Amino acid sequence: MGSPMRTSLVWLLLMATPFPAQAVDLSRHRWQHRPLLVFAPDAGHPAYARLEQALAGQRAQLGDRDMRIYRIVDQRVSLEGEPLDDSARTWRQRMGVAAGAFTVILVGKDGGVKLRGGSDTTLGGIFRLIDGMPMRRRQMQQDS
Repeated sequence: MGSPMRTSLVWLLLMATPFPAQAVDLSRHRWQHRPLLVFAPDAGHPAYARLEQALAGQRAQLGDRDMRIYRIVDQRVSLEGEPLDDSARTWRQRMGVAAGAFTVILVGKDGGVKLRGGSDTTLGGIFRLIDGMPMRRRQMQQDS
């Protein structure tokens, strides 16, 4: 256990740290959606542009897989294109994504991270991964 002075310093730092009103919380998606978190340093990043192009026109495919797309680009955070008041820095810290890195994280309906990829991540690969998941396979059988 730390000294009283060290403990006080830790509490002081925690209290002085600004937290956004809406902290990173994906629990509302549990058992309902598969959040896809796309982190990019800016909208002009080549991997981000490729993924955005792949996502265009895939609304039905994304919907079939119960996916929700979070974009954490530069200092902005959005869900399905709607801006959120969340801090991009908080999202990066919480998800362990370095500033300036392009990272794609797929979260399963159970809340666990199913994929953590970089610039070589493709939408087709994400779809194949999801389609191999037991919940998705049951859904596809029921839809047939």
